[in-house]
Amino acid sequence: MKKGQRVRDSKKPSWRWKDRFHRINPPFGLGVAAYVSRPTFDLLRSSSKEGKCAYHAIIKFLKYSIGELEKPLKGKQWSDDDGKLHSFSFKLGVKGKQSLVILLGPFNIENEMDICKQGFLLHTIPITKEDPPVEEENLDMPLVQDIFNQAEHFEPHFPLDTVGYKDMCEIVEPAFQNVVSEEQFNKMSKDSMDFAAARLLPTDLYLELEKKGENPSHIALP
Repeated sequence: MKKGQRVRDSKKPSWRWKDRFHRINPPFGLGVAAYVSRPTFDLLRSSSKEGKCAYHAIIKFLKYSIGELEKPLKGKQWSDDDGKLHSFSFKLGVKGKQSLVILLGPFNIENEMDICKQGFLLHTIPITKEDPPVEEENLDMPLVQDIFNQAEHFEPHFPLDTVGYKDMCEIVEPAFQNVVSEEQFNKMSKDSMDFAAARLLPTDLYLELEKKGENPSHIALP
């Protein structure tokens, strides 16, 4: 992000409160932030059946990320040849309201946030009765949480604010393609891979409202 851009962005309301979240029970520890794809953002704001599938899957994953669910997850995983980019897919949710959750990361977000160095993207695909069974295996090599190195010497791979849309699609397309079926991949919208359209997920607020029995669908994600 260029200096002038940071100055212009600093005047936006979303910029002023961008670091208010991920302070309490952040996913996988301090310094890691969660983003959701634009299609998932739209689902989380919807009261439809698909929206509920996405919501329950995201909540289950957030509970997993703070150690409240049994490990490891079951699903599919992939990493590039350098081991810098990983992707996972796993089925989560509650009975009758489940989604296939795709996780990509880690990405460097030091220029996006002050309190977090690393981030990951979540994309959800609501599961219907007509969908074929999801391939599952233990996701333990590596564990999902192991890809987020909390060491001080974290090397910035794929900074989200400097990689163009076309280049980013070329980077992440295999990450999506290798953890979902061919049919699911072909149905994915271009917005799924548009990181400029991704939204920061206020994980601590989602978990707080869930404990109170409230649905955070009214929250406008930054």
